[in-house]
Amino acid sequence: MAYSPLKFLLRFGCLLSGCATLAFHPQSSEALVVFGSNDQLAPSNPDYNDTYTLPPNDGAPWAYAARVSPDSPSAVYLGHGFILTANHVATRNTGILIDGQVYDRDQTFERIRITTGSDNVDLSLWKILGDPGLPELPIAIPTVDYDLGTATTLIGWGAGKGQYLSSGYGPNKIEGWEWDQSIQIKRWGTNMSDGEASSLVPGVDYEVLRFFQNRNAGPGEAAPAQDDSGAGAFQLLGGIWKLSGIATLSQSPSLFVNSDTYYSEGVRLGTYSHLLRFENWKVAVGGNSALEDLSDGDNDGIPLLAEYAMGMAPGANSMDQLPSPAIDGDYLTITYRRLMSATDVEFVIEESDTVGGWVPATVAVRETIATDHTIHMLRDKVPIAGATRKFLRVRVTRL
Repeated sequence: MAYSPLKFLLRFGCLLSGCATLAFHPQSSEALVVFGSNDQLAPSNPDYNDTYTLPPNDGAPWAYAARVSPDSPSAVYLGHGFILTANHVATRNTGILIDGQVYDRDQTFERIRITTGSDNVDLSLWKILGDPGLPELPIAIPTVDYDLGTATTLIGWGAGKGQYLSSGYGPNKIEGWEWDQSIQIKRWGTNMSDGEASSLVPGVDYEVLRFFQNRNAGPGEAAPAQDDSGAGAFQLLGGIWKLSGIATLSQSPSLFVNSDTYYSEGVRLGTYSHLLRFENWKVAVGGNSALEDLSDGDNDGIPLLAEYAMGMAPGANSMDQLPSPAIDGDYLTITYRRLMSATDVEFVIEESDTVGGWVPATVAVRETIATDHTIHMLRDKVPIAGATRKFLRVRVTRL
């Protein structure tokens, strides 16, 4: 949905031969899915069953489950060219497989680590070149969507279920299935998000969705395996399929063990979704996704959409964080903040000689002069090219 430009201008004094006008417009699961069984004595192998290698018939977002390069870990397509995966997945330049087609990774977009405060989150955002033609994928919203104790569909590209193993006796008995990378194809399975917890992995302190391997989800129960890192955990929330988690780790390496104590984890996206989507951000900062995009609750003259896109605090006066102009030799520059993880807004630098008839500016140089997690301070340089006056503005549009 396109939004009209905000009719909101901030003017600055002339700077020698140029002026600037600014405007706002609207650890790790090396994982894929392994399946459990209710039959302990003669376990079936649904990995070879088309039921789990074809799209689920309940509408779960099968097409959005992506793959990093032809034979590597999983990811999820969010829409608008962005994919989300586990941060420990190594950056590759060989392409992203989405809905049967390979797209090149946009190497001009710096890989963004999704994190906030002191949380060390195993999550990163990439971008692709091209358009898979898939609508924006909804993401679970904190305080709105109840994602705990909820049926979950896991979709990924990891190893399948191999040989069944049973050894030992009593409390030392181990039974389960080996991971078989020879049947590494796209699959889905189910599980329950059994509770809220922070990750128990040393050095990792983000909020997680936890999935125990205890067969409480029936014959299609799934858990991450080799190359499932980045696989999606999807839940039907309020009648809408939403992405609620990204697979990050499996407690039992190389084996799917049937136990009430073994589990796998994923990043609980509701905790961090305010960094990805404007609607989620409005809930996190204002408790209401229906707040008008151009509203200004803190009366600092900056609308919500601009505060979100530029990573500002909506409850405080943010005038000192507005874009600023300057002259640098033969260039008119504009320095501005950008929430790089925002997947639903577009920034365009525009120029004019008359404060009218705005056109996209000829940005000769774009510099990142500072970064704070997902917020970057950018400086764009536009040639003055002999003009006696020139105006620049930042246009932020909601996609």
